[in-house]
Amino acid sequence: LAEAFNGMLDRLQRSQEALVRSEKLALAGLFAARVAHDIRNPLSSMKMQTQLLQARLRRDPEDQATLTSVLQDIKQVESVVWDLVELARPGDLRRAPTAVNAVIREALQQLASQFAYRKIAVREQLAGDLPAVALDPARFRQALLNLLVNASEAMATGGTIAVESR
Repeated sequence: LAEAFNGMLDRLQRSQEALVRSEKLALAGLFAARVAHDIRNPLSSMKMQTQLLQARLRRDPEDQATLTSVLQDIKQVESVVWDLVELARPGDLRRAPTAVNAVIREALQQLASQFAYRKIAVREQLAGDLPAVALDPARFRQALLNLLVNASEAMATGGTIAVESR
């Protein structure tokens, strides 16, 4: 009888701990959705203003490159905001046949100005004959950006980042 009672108490404690974890995750999801909502509006305004500025400064290629980089960064922040919304309601992976090299090149292009500022060279060795891979391109791109940013932050005095696909 004592064994059964102790087993029942253990199960009750585990259930309570699981409920607390579940409530914390739900609260984190609600908080993430609120933060995402509060960020989305000013971000949309920044995007629109940058696009207007880009239209006004069409003649200067250097300004165009800078504004294109800003728009890519805004797009990346939009992706992070979307991920926060997804935290509130996790979704499935959106797998699609994806050209891995294209995603790699987009990520490298987005970070090009940061790399130049940090005096970081990029050595690309991308295989030309890669088949499309079924993956979630947005999540793959985010993971790749995180890796590249972490690598660049580890190079305080510059260096070389090697990116290879095969």
